[in-house]
Amino acid sequence: MDKSLCFISAREEAIYLKFPELIRQECLEKIHMVTLERKILVGSEVVDFLAHQLPGISKLAWLLDNEQGRKVKEYFYQKVEELRELSQRKDGDCNECPRK
Repeated sequence: MDKSLCFISAREEAIYLKFPELIRQECLEKIHMVTLERKILVGSEVVDFLAHQLPGISKLAWLLDNEQGRKVKEYFYQKVEELRELSQRKDGDCNECPRK
């Protein structure tokens, strides 16, 4: 993707010391991104930002810059969220799901 991106787990306590404006519970519930300008993007805003910034994807990002495109981004983000939530289940029903 982009070597300038840094992915950090929302469970990493040090991230909240470096960026005190982040709220741990909110970060555990939805993806967050801090831009170089320290602007915080949440959920589908992250997808939109990356679509316009990443080489290769940015050339096609204009296809998503309308109402239908926003619905598509929101739909795909929601599906990713559902998968993330399933992977974090702690009720013991899923032995294949990662636990942390």
